[in-house]
Amino acid sequence: MKKISIYLATLAISALVIYSCAKEPNTTNEAIAKNQAIELRGNSSACSPQTLYTEYSGCSHTSKNITISFTGGLSLYSNSSILHQLYPSLTIPVSYTFTKCLLVIGSTINEVHFIHNLTYDLNSMAASCPALKEKIKFHNLNGTLESFLDALDHDISMQVEFTEAYQAALAAPSKYMCENQNKVFYSVKYIKNTCYKWVLKGVIDTGIETTPGTGTGDANFVISQEDCGSSVCCARSTEYCVQVFENGEPNLTYGYPQNYQKFEGSCPEECTHDCGGPKMGPMTPSSETQIEGDI
Repeated sequence: MKKISIYLATLAISALVIYSCAKEPNTTNEAIAKNQAIELRGNSSACSPQTLYTEYSGCSHTSKNITISFTGGLSLYSNSSILHQLYPSLTIPVSYTFTKCLLVIGSTINEVHFIHNLTYDLNSMAASCPALKEKIKFHNLNGTLESFLDALDHDISMQVEFTEAYQAALAAPSKYMCENQNKVFYSVKYIKNTCYKWVLKGVIDTGIETTPGTGTGDANFVISQEDCGSSVCCARSTEYCVQVFENGEPNLTYGYPQNYQKFEGSCPEECTHDCGGPKMGPMTPSSETQIEGDI
């Protein structure tokens, strides 16, 4: 069974040349990227699981550093993710806090997982992937850069979340089967602070072709996500189960629609981002695969 597909209208917006995302020599841009690593989610205690969900207990926390991939296959959350469609060879090192808690309801004990404090280096991604750099230039010129960056952020967070569910299913092959009579879902919540602003610094396009055949100038810029000094927390909740194992790999499905919960807070208007899925094109499945149970 194919996983849920998300159709992206943005793929038809521009007819940019699609490059391989293999590392290419670009000393200037790589040096800039290394000096401008983006800490995207910070370590705001206001958006920690135990602050937002006081009903959970027995929580344990692990700092994780992994590399996610958008190559196709059962380990990819969606065949129509932005990064898979445009840059399938791109790998992204990410860091985050993984928290596991228990929710006790009567005699039932449910395990819930949290992903928060997610960080990655967007500038290194752009330095190693010319196609991504071109997309950033395109959306900046068209006034849609913020929406595009938010959509990338969503893509990365979904792949991190899906990777955790995929690895859990591999570790316990019979635990999360959708067909189980006493169905156990892999329950995960992704938490982020939605009060921030994207800031682009440097030369986005000189308008002068510096190297014949490469386009109108080198794009020497960096992007940072600046903290606006406030917290408006948002939690995305998803439940996964395994439809079937194919050659030893779990074919996961998840409930849709996903539940987004906004926690009240104050934030300057210019820093406010929606608590929900990306607003760039129809980021919802064209055919929904529903699984029973509360998300």
